[in-house]
Amino acid sequence: MTECRHRGAALALHFAEGDAATLAAAKSHLASCAACRAYREELGGLQASLGAWADEPPPPALRERALARALATARQAPAPAAPHDGLALFLLVPVMAALVAATMLVAAQLEAWLYSPGYGGLVLLDVLGPTASAALLLLALGGLATLALAPALFLESRGPRRTLGAHA
Repeated sequence: MTECRHRGAALALHFAEGDAATLAAAKSHLASCAACRAYREELGGLQASLGAWADEPPPPALRERALARALATARQAPAPAAPHDGLALFLLVPVMAALVAATMLVAAQLEAWLYSPGYGGLVLLDVLGPTASAALLLLALGGLATLALAPALFLESRGPRRTLGAHA
């Protein structure tokens, strides 16, 4: 007999899992599928076999042996966490200074463009002013650069790839 791809219906009925609509659909399927009916009977036989299985008590000395083995193994204390080094924050100072300088340079160019005769009006520049517009522009460019680098950084973080023919 072939296997039905809807064996889950027999499982749902056997374990009475699902809502009323699911169980009704499962009953309907089992009425028309001999393979699923046979599978449900097989599940019932297996459940009966498991129910008839007698529990055996553990050996009397098992608890003492397990405790003795657990106490005999050496425990290693977790390594203490390294204190945070404040030097890493000071290394950001040149980066922040470069960002401020770049913002000021772009703001100066935007301000010059704002007062140029060919300026047609840019709402963002008119509303926020040159400095805030420059900061937003640099932020957007940084986000685009991050998006451009993301696939390469992701692939690099996965480490070396091993294929089926490669030797370790």
